[in-house]
Amino acid sequence: MVALIGPFSSLVAFSVRQDTEKAKTPFLLLAAVADNLTEGGLEYTFRMQPNARAMATLTVNNMVEMAKAANLPIKRVAIMHEDGNFGTTMGNHVEAFAKTSGYELVQRVPYSLRSPDFTSELAKVKAAKPDLLLVSGYYGDSKLIAETASKLRIGVSALVGLANAAYSNPKFIAENRELTEQLFDGNYWHNPQSSRARAVFDAYQKRFSSTMSNHGVQGYQVTFVLRDALERAASTDRDKVRDAIAKTNLTDHILTQDAIRFDDAGENVNASPALIQVQNGKPVVVGPARFAESKPAFPVAKWKG
Repeated sequence: MVALIGPFSSLVAFSVRQDTEKAKTPFLLLAAVADNLTEGGLEYTFRMQPNARAMATLTVNNMVEMAKAANLPIKRVAIMHEDGNFGTTMGNHVEAFAKTSGYELVQRVPYSLRSPDFTSELAKVKAAKPDLLLVSGYYGDSKLIAETASKLRIGVSALVGLANAAYSNPKFIAENRELTEQLFDGNYWHNPQSSRARAVFDAYQKRFSSTMSNHGVQGYQVTFVLRDALERAASTDRDKVRDAIAKTNLTDHILTQDAIRFDDAGENVNASPALIQVQNGKPVVVGPARFAESKPAFPVAKWKG
């Protein structure tokens, strides 16, 4: 084995990184966002996608700027997040970012993934009268939160995922067309202005008869990062491959960012989430402006009481 790519879970990645470090094997994170995955002076772990801090702060900032442009400034924010490593990290950043970004965090609600019902949690959120509700969670829990929020008419201007496993997922959108319309999600995604990205999506659609998901985007791109490193290393020696990954400066990619480059901690210094909104049953990029393919629909009337 020359290198390892994966996994989806931050909890799993935290354990795996110890083993790859001992084995001196390059470990390219695929979707795990928790900040601590690259901490501790590791030499073999690299993350191409945005970490939790970038995912949370840049997504909230994109929403704040979008709301200003619509003359509806965001002053009150609530967040619901799963209570594991992933969600807690996201919640910490949203809370810290409030101190410098001019909004008040009026509710922070951690929850268990095993919870069968979110009515009481969302009732608290509704009572706090936030302008935005952020949700950082996985597939089943995020679906249940959106369904319950819709029934309660919680009164927000938008429901926004933070690295959410459902809200920009083509499968989730296809299975929940009415519920998902005009949902926002800050997540890793492709650059719709890139001809290469459009070609990749068209080829994927033709072969699998489905839309490529955000995890598919990351899987595709991280594989090309490894291929680029292997070609430059001209070797399958793990240390040479590791050094080549560390020197990556890849401009030919499909992501919503500038060149892929890693810092000394193994983080992609230009990693940036896209702001995605479901429009007419499809996830489309509405921010940042230089990558946008559509204008955002904001505020979203269906969440109002």
